[in-house]
Order: sequence, then structure tokens, then C-alpha cells
Amino acid sequence: KQWYQRRVRGDSESCNTPISFLCYDELIPNIDHQNDPNGWQTARKSILEKVVNIITTSSDSLILILDDNFHLRSMRKEVYHIAQRCGCVFGQIYFPVTLKCAVEGNKSRDGTSHVTMDTVERMSRTIELPSELWERHVLSLPHVGRVTDSVTAIRVRLVKEFMTSLLAQPPEVDPGMERERDRERCRESVRHQAELYLRKVVSGAIKSDRESGIKRKYPDYAAAKTKALSAFVDSDCVGGELLEKHLNDLFSSFLTSS
Repeated sequence: KQWYQRRVRGDSESCNTPISFLCYDELIPNIDHQNDPNGWQTARKSILEKVVNIITTSSDSLILILDDNFHLRSMRKEVYHIAQRCGCVFGQIYFPVTLKCAVEGNKSRDGTSHVTMDTVERMSRTIELPSELWERHVLSLPHVGRVTDSVTAIRVRLVKEFMTSLLAQPPEVDPGMERERDRERCRESVRHQAELYLRKVVSGAIKSDRESGIKRKYPDYAAAKTKALSAFVDSDCVGGELLEKHLNDLFSSFLTSS
């Protein structure tokens, strides 16, 4: 992963979009799990807060790459929820490797980046592959035995094309915001019904009075509409017969008081 990160970072101009990286191994300190059992979770939460800060303070388009195993779906879903709240597109680059390859790769790691054999085996057993609907944007780059220059060029190109394609995708939708948009669309529909029916009631009343020779001072139509909408539509998203009854009763009270 880090090798691809360096290659993409070295040629970020080809994507025409700034690229930022957050490497979990570099940001999570060497934690003493015995004396600080919650240290690992606290450190990961701090990184997610940094992610939100980077996104919310960026005024232009940005590709933000998080370098981590993310072997559990719940870890990835935390990032997906941030994408929903911040109006971003969420994608994954998945590097499937065998346990044998993972062990060999771990041997080449030095310092704090090296993990125990137990950790490698546990991740191999518990990894949850991208399969949910919200994980639909995935690029899989399986391990290849002999990496030639041509293979390297192709795989780097695939990574860049994948990132560029994400920029053309619609942002993830926050369910809460979507529900509010649905409610507002419903309220707009009810407002439209209310306006049409209120016009119908006013016109009918005026015509009836003219035919009967009754002279009556009608309340201002705009005020009637405003009162009808504010008192009923915005408080309850309903329509049909209930809306018609409410407006009829409302206008009848205006006629009575005029």
C-alpha cells in the first residue's frame, strides 16, 4: 500500500486534484495495551476527527487517502459515515493477499510498523471483504508474483483512473438529510394543495355572495393563505380530505368574523 501511495503522491498532478494522505501506522503511537487498553480505539478516533477537519477546511476538491488495513467492515463504515455527513464520495482500494504473502511482507517491515505473527494471523481470519451496497466503489488489486515495470505502470494507472472516476460520482447521502428533503418535498406538495383549495374556496364564496346580492368584507387573501399554511402545513405533512376539511373550516371562520 505504501509503495502505491508514494507512486501516486509523486505524480499527483496527473489527477488534476490535490491528494492528501493519512497513514494510520504513522499516526498511531506504539501503545502499551496493558496499561492503556483503550489507547488504540482513542488513537483511531483521533484520526477520524482529523479526517473531518481536513474535509471541512478544504475549499476545493480533494482526494484524501487513508492508509490502513481496515480489515473490519465497521472500521470502513466509520469513514463512510463521515463521507455521508460531509458530502463526499467513498471508495476503497483493496489489496487481497494470502496469509503467506502477508507474513513475508511483515518480515520486511521494520521498527514500529512490524507487527506480531499473532496479529497477522488474526487479521487474516477476521478480515471482512468489501461486499455491502455502500462499498460499491472498489478497486481490487490482487498480489502478483513477479512485478515488472509494465505491470507496475498498469497498476498505477488503474489506481489513478479509479480515483479520477470517484470525482465524477455523486456524493454519499446522509440519511437524516435525505429524510428532511423528503419531508420538505411533501410539505411543498401540501402547500400547493392548500393554495389551490384556498383559491377555490375564496372564488366560490365571492361568486355565491354576488349571486345572492350579499356585500361582505372579505379578509385579505394573502393573510388567509399565510395563516392556513403556517398553522397547518408546516406542523403536519398531510393532505387529501383532511387538508380540505381544515381549509374549509378555516375559511368558514374568516367568513363568520367578517
